[in-house]
Amino acid sequence: MRDQPRYEPQPPPARTPATSLFDAEFLRKLELLEILFRRNTVGRREGDRPGQQRGGRSEFADYREYTPGDDLRTIDWNVYARTARLFVKEFTKHETATVCVLFDASASMGFGQPRKIDHARRLAAAFAYLALAGGNEAQLGAFAADEVRWSPRFAGKPDVRPLAEFLDPIQPAGPTHMFGALRAFADRLPERALLIVVSDLLDEGDGHAAPRRALRQLAARGHDLAVIHLLSPQELHPPAIGPVRLADCETGEGESLEVDAAALRLYADRLNAFCEGWRSFCERHDVRYVQASTAESFEQCVLDTLRKGGLVR
Repeated sequence: MRDQPRYEPQPPPARTPATSLFDAEFLRKLELLEILFRRNTVGRREGDRPGQQRGGRSEFADYREYTPGDDLRTIDWNVYARTARLFVKEFTKHETATVCVLFDASASMGFGQPRKIDHARRLAAAFAYLALAGGNEAQLGAFAADEVRWSPRFAGKPDVRPLAEFLDPIQPAGPTHMFGALRAFADRLPERALLIVVSDLLDEGDGHAAPRRALRQLAARGHDLAVIHLLSPQELHPPAIGPVRLADCETGEGESLEVDAAALRLYADRLNAFCEGWRSFCERHDVRYVQASTAESFEQCVLDTLRKGGLVR
């Protein structure tokens, strides 16, 4: 008698990386949104000066009456047969734009509950997904120290799985070096693009002058720019805890101090000045600035905060 086949119980399927970014319900909500471009024109009339984006497709837009000099190939002869009048078809040129998300993966992004890096990775995935859903291209870059880790250039049907494969392994480490990341972006994507920077902006190495100078140069080249300033609730509202020794997670430098009500008032004043400095700089140079807190749910951040900031609709 032939032996019967043995069926071993199988372990449950491994959790896919995609599930660490979005659940199915949030994806359905995400698909109802679109990215708002400021400088990049996604649609142009055929015959206008071509944009710098690559690729694209033409779609019928409207009719208008024929005028001498129009291309005879654009005449709709079916309309002529019905009306005895000449009309030409007009088309809209939908060009492919590039959306690049540069997000901070330095050690300071590991701070907070929840961690800022987790919000940053999900924001990067959300913008890339929306870019692909809109028929555009997307690229992600994680920056820390003197290095930018680049994703492949994504195009085609939106799919969160390859985004997760790039994003999930990234963990916070090293100092912030935003200026170097912006220079790397300029070298890598010379064509006009929408650049979204996600960071806590705690860049002590370069100070504020160098990153802001790089942003001004990118704006002058025609890039559409946005900064998402991501802070944790512990940074926004720290508790009064008495004598402590604080250590910088990126440099290791420390300082002993008394965290009392007076110290918290001084801290709040400096934090407000820091945020307002970035906000006013961005307003002067046509850079969208959105301040976000990891205290709010990620869904609220995308569906509410980014809408109010003019990045999605």
